[in-house]
Amino acid sequence: MKKKEKDKESEEEKERDKEREEEKEKDKEREEEKERDKEREEEKERDKEREEEKEKDKEMVKEKEDNDLDDHNDAATAADEGGGGVGGDGENRTK
Repeated sequence: MKKKEKDKESEEEKERDKEREEEKEKDKEREEEKERDKEREEEKERDKEREEEKEKDKEMVKEKEDNDLDDHNDAATAADEGGGGVGGDGENRTK
């Protein structure tokens, strides 16, 4: 009878060990998933920062183009008004 009890206890202990190992494995998997989630969030943040940087670059290019156009228009206006250019007499020739 004692042998059966010992065998039963031994079997129960093996079962508990198995359950503990399974729980450890589940914990490990949960930790790995947390790490992957964290990495995905970090990648999203980097993507967002890159997009913001692209938008800033686009705005800077547009601003530069607008400034260049303004400079061109200012030069054209000055030429139309005959002001101070080479050979200009300062009179408005369009009037």
